Amino acid sequence: MMSLSQIISASREAGEEAKDQDLKPCMFDQFEIEHLQSGYKGYLSQIPFLGDYCPNNWKPVDLSEIGLKSLDGVFMGDHDGFGAYMVDSSGFGRSPGEPALSIDQFVEVIDKEYGYGIVETGEFQVKIGLYEKTA
Repeated sequence: MMSLSQIISASREAGEEAKDQDLKPCMFDQFEIEHLQSGYKGYLSQIPFLGDYCPNNWKPVDLSEIGLKSLDGVFMGDHDGFGAYMVDSSGFGRSPGEPALSIDQFVEVIDKEYGYGIVETGEFQVKIGLYEKTA
């Protein structure tokens, strides 16, 4: 099991690497969203691990302010207080009482107006932050 300090360190290192590689949040068009919702999950591999890095011309979106139907699977203390989706990455799906969204549940909240980046990763979940372009 990863300790909190290991998770924070991995996020910091990913942020440095994302900056060096000039990574940007991933945006999905309507075609990709429809394919994701129909069961094709290949596009999810495009979401970069940004860690604690926020690229120029992008800003984090406060998940509490975008009118989510539910805050299930959202952890507001993460991503510098902007919140992040916690998504199961084990492939086993969501168990009753599990706080992480299944991949299918996450796909249902994807919106073509926003960019997505992994901000933190653990053994069985990833936390995905939401971004919008500023220019």
